[in-house]
Amino acid sequence: MYSEAIPKRGGISAHFVEGRPQGAWSRRVPATGDSQLWKGTISCLVVSGNQAWMAGPVTESPDDTDAIFILVRDAGAQGEGDRAMMWLNQHGETLELLEGWCRDKFRPGSPYPLSSGDIEVHGGG
Repeated sequence: MYSEAIPKRGGISAHFVEGRPQGAWSRRVPATGDSQLWKGTISCLVVSGNQAWMAGPVTESPDDTDAIFILVRDAGAQGEGDRAMMWLNQHGETLELLEGWCRDKFRPGSPYPLSSGDIEVHGGG
């Protein structure tokens, strides 16, 4: 897998429509130049306070990756202190497993600080 030293770029847009998760995500490694792209949809979304857990299938991939788990934390305006993690499934990890992580609000590791951008989490209870 990729070292955390390699800059990555991710995009996420997720919300509920009639109580069901909807949205899309993308991940580019490295962040600029000749890079690989993963894309997909959101099939699980759990919001609690300023954090959101997500999972979904991969719809475009340069390899055999077929699911993602995402954890984000909104620490305030302009991205100051925001953190995120995008975990592409590894051998033996299924979409069902990563959706379970989402529903259970699991943390497979600590989210990383953003180098740019802003996370906005709304509607947490």
